Amino acid sequence: MVIGGDHGQESFRNVCKYIMRNKDGKNITSYIIKNGHIDHKKDTYAIFQQTLATQLNNDLEYLMRKDYCSYFKWKEDGKLEVAYEEKINDSLSNYASYVSIPLRILISGDLAFLCNSCWQKKYV
Repeated sequence: MVIGGDHGQESFRNVCKYIMRNKDGKNITSYIIKNGHIDHKKDTYAIFQQTLATQLNNDLEYLMRKDYCSYFKWKEDGKLEVAYEEKINDSLSNYASYVSIPLRILISGDLAFLCNSCWQKKYV
């Protein structure tokens, strides 16, 4: 998962790209979602802190837990469930099959985004 942000043209955008790779490291698929968008004449840390920072911090802390990973779980009827939960848990025995995927988080962005996010307290 690559999390990034960009300042410019009186707005801030925060996106996340999920990249699925096989065990050899080859890309299988990827998709992008928008986490947040701020329209404002100034793109300062104070504005970021008052709008998106707290929620993004909370979500990053949740995703960075070491004892959790993403699961793709198939029920007996073939329906797929996707979950983010503890690596070892009893609920996995309720599924016909499952795949666990460890999560690696990378943060990327322009210099303004990195200054406002990585060099302030916590993550953003």
